[in-house]
Amino acid sequence: MKEKISRKAEEIKDALREFRRDLHQNPELSFEEFRTANKIAQALTQIGLEVQTGVGKTGVVGLLRGRSGNKTIGLRGDMDALPVEELNQVPYASRKKGVMHACGHDGHSTIILGAAMVLHSLRAEIPGSVKFIFQPGEESGGKGARGMIEDGVLKNPDVSAILGVHMWPAPIRLGQIGLNYGPSMAASDSIYLKIKGQGGHAAMPHMTIDPIVIAAQIINMIQLIASRMTDPLDPVVVSIGLIKGGTRRNIIANEVELEGTVRTLLPETRIKVKEKIEKIVKGVAEALEGGYELNYVMGVAPTINEPGLTRLVEEAAQEILGEDQVLRLQHPHMTGEDFGALCETIPGTFIKVGVYSPEKGHVHVLHSPRFDFDEEALVTGVKTVAYAAVKYLSRAHSE
Repeated sequence: MKEKISRKAEEIKDALREFRRDLHQNPELSFEEFRTANKIAQALTQIGLEVQTGVGKTGVVGLLRGRSGNKTIGLRGDMDALPVEELNQVPYASRKKGVMHACGHDGHSTIILGAAMVLHSLRAEIPGSVKFIFQPGEESGGKGARGMIEDGVLKNPDVSAILGVHMWPAPIRLGQIGLNYGPSMAASDSIYLKIKGQGGHAAMPHMTIDPIVIAAQIINMIQLIASRMTDPLDPVVVSIGLIKGGTRRNIIANEVELEGTVRTLLPETRIKVKEKIEKIVKGVAEALEGGYELNYVMGVAPTINEPGLTRLVEEAAQEILGEDQVLRLQHPHMTGEDFGALCETIPGTFIKVGVYSPEKGHVHVLHSPRFDFDEEALVTGVKTVAYAAVKYLSRAHSE
């Protein structure tokens, strides 16, 4: 089976390149992936799968029923693009001003479609079913995965495990894949804080309540959460990215607005940090006699790879790619990914597909207006997820 999957993935290389470049030229933002979804649905129908559209608004699901077995594995790729103006000078650059596939989702969708093409051609030998899940709105702060789950994407038939893919720059080179055991990506939560003071003349601060001073104290205090209130071996990031307040150098403002992001890896740490931030904001504001409105939004859950499934994927990748092409990553990444919602529901493994290639000029980070990759990475991804899916179903069938 390994040789058949590898050979078939190589045979469809040109088709994968063409499909990915079409998606790259026609990017669509979260929950606006109408053309993308239609193109994927048509492709799945032509392959011969059972196809469902409108899942989680614009999501698409293809179902492949194998020869036997009662287990189903899910393979998930996301479809949405980012509000980024592309700077790459390539024939397949984005045709839509201010919108670009700067996070590789065109590659993710293409890999899952490629896996569908490969596995459908071998369906008589597959002991179980495979759901190919094309998710909208990954960049929407968690609404994409949750919407598909609420619409029953993991039911009928029940999905017992799920694999996701993400194109990944340095240190994972083109042709390699990387895996984390346990936490792979961070939870991503948001802070929206309004501090209310009492404005007045800046030369008479004793007759005012200065919200900018209160904001400064809160910003300093919440940095202590990572350095003094949590285990140094349990990463925490609290960053304030926006401060807005004041109109003139000699006027103390009435209010200040802050927005920030919080990243954590463990569910219990996520709750602890939220409670600490709420306590700090309340304490500082009250001590300095200001008011506040805090909206703390729990966004994307951490992506935590299930160890047993991850070991299976690692074995499959080593067999089909070669042991030297599979990296066991020592550290998770603090970026967020709503695949975490799926991993909260069923066992999951998130596969990072290497695209770093200085020789080809592909060195830019995710979300960069110059992010791009060589389509050889698509073949690597297809081989990995297709063979891992078959290996999972075969093992489940024999147990």
